[in-house]
Amino acid sequence: MPFHRYVIGHPGFWERVGWFLPLVVFALLLALAAFAVVRLIERGAHPSGPPPPSHGGADAALNQVRYRYASGQLSREEYFRLMADLGGAPPYAAAPPPPPVPAAVPSPTPAAGAPPAGPLEE
Repeated sequence: MPFHRYVIGHPGFWERVGWFLPLVVFALLLALAAFAVVRLIERGAHPSGPPPPSHGGADAALNQVRYRYASGQLSREEYFRLMADLGGAPPYAAAPPPPPVPAAVPSPTPAAGAPPAGPLEE
């Protein structure tokens, strides 16, 4: 194999494959630009700053109260009190007790010989 095939400017590896390298670099630059645009659009959809915590803070305490109530460790009154103290709304509000039923008033019975109750006639 002659030496001149490996010298720059003569036919060889770079002449056959060298045209492909700029295309690969251009494709990588396009992919990088597309990735940057997508990331900027996604970040713009969210408010600036860190996202709110998904688990922690008051949510963990509320979940603990729910768990303790479900397992029977808390009474209904304790559950509603703790939920109100922690700022959480219970799944449903406590229903107020029903109003007291009025005592039955006995109807007066007419005296013997009294006329029946009705419109007055003059």
